[in-house]
Amino acid sequence: MKFFSIITVVKNRRETIENTLSSVRSQTFKDFEYIVIDGKSDDGTLEILNENSDIIDILRSEKDESVYDALNKAIAYAKGKYISILHSDDHYESKHVLKNIFNKINEIQPDVLFASATYYKKGEYNKPLRKYKSTDFQPNLIQYGFMPPHTSMFAKRIVYTKIGIFNTKYKIAADFDWLLKLYSNKKLSIHYIDKNVINMNTKGLSNPSIFNLFKKLQIHNELLNIFRDNRVNTNWFKLFIRFKYKLRQLNL
Repeated sequence: MKFFSIITVVKNRRETIENTLSSVRSQTFKDFEYIVIDGKSDDGTLEILNENSDIIDILRSEKDESVYDALNKAIAYAKGKYISILHSDDHYESKHVLKNIFNKINEIQPDVLFASATYYKKGEYNKPLRKYKSTDFQPNLIQYGFMPPHTSMFAKRIVYTKIGIFNTKYKIAADFDWLLKLYSNKKLSIHYIDKNVINMNTKGLSNPSIFNLFKKLQIHNELLNIFRDNRVNTNWFKLFIRFKYKLRQLNL
């Protein structure tokens, strides 16, 4: 059994997937399996994946209902002790990420480990837009819709058995639903380290376009539905508090 199962789901990300693959290839720690689920890409992404088949243990290309459907497929294939998600727009901070995480996990033996993440505009990796510091997160913030990025998380595979997989009923925030269930389970040990492990692409957090605002409202409404479905009391206005914490992370 490998120590890590690294999961990437992708569809039509020809411009960024090679950077993701390169960051996996460069890792000095090699005790991992790499699972890639492609959603029937037609822009050249699949050709790039096939060119890098030597580092991919499982590659499937088929239509998915959503990104969460694809993640669930990958989780079903995973055999590693710990599962980590690396999106096709993102890459590891350095070639030592998996080695450093392995050392920390062996030291503290957590069920779930969260590290830090940095957000950039695509290709502008010398200009961070927002920095998420793992150790700043407090579990009570989950009630306001604020969460650590699931891509900075390394969770035991058995955690997905206890919590379940992603609920594909939710199209935008199924990761939040999963994390809400995680923090509701008091038997699991969760640890945080102030170590940046992942660089994430964004279309621009300061973009005030109508589309961006509409997307935020969509997320907001889905979060509200998630709280209701999980029988957690909240309200539409309370969830706006999460933006206060996100603003603190902006590199202005």
